[in-house]
Amino acid sequence: ILAQEPPSAVMPVQEPGTLNVAWLFRDTYKVIAVDNEKFEKVGRVNCDGESSRLFVDIHLELFPLEAGEVLDIGFVSTLQPHQAEAEDQETWDQSGAEAPVLNMFDYVMFGKIYRKTEDGGEVHVNVSFGGLLMKLSGSRKEFDAMHLDDRIYILASKVSA
Repeated sequence: ILAQEPPSAVMPVQEPGTLNVAWLFRDTYKVIAVDNEKFEKVGRVNCDGESSRLFVDIHLELFPLEAGEVLDIGFVSTLQPHQAEAEDQETWDQSGAEAPVLNMFDYVMFGKIYRKTEDGGEVHVNVSFGGLLMKLSGSRKEFDAMHLDDRIYILASKVSA
């Protein structure tokens, strides 16, 4: 009978506050405008990033935003650390123990890429998060890892001034 290594030997040791996350894309955005005239609790947020532009519907009671704020926004296909191609389970442990990346962000949504188009060298990725919509625009190389019908998470947090 072969002896099994203890679980701590299986997962690489990490420094506190760091995670090995397989980011599809990550950028820092400045909120240009928040339009919540159509819906009471949801606003369409217009953001400019360092290398991309973002329009995203946000539930403003859960994640209040104002023009001028700076956001750290990332996109991943799984919340499981160390597993770029992992499939997330259909049930979820909300304690955060299964996905420590959630503790690094204030607002998370899960959705599906329903359109990806290219217009003069600029790529547009459209995602539906259960009816809340997003359009991400930038260069082709930035979004090569995002494909039609992929399921992705958006993770957002305000950056301290």
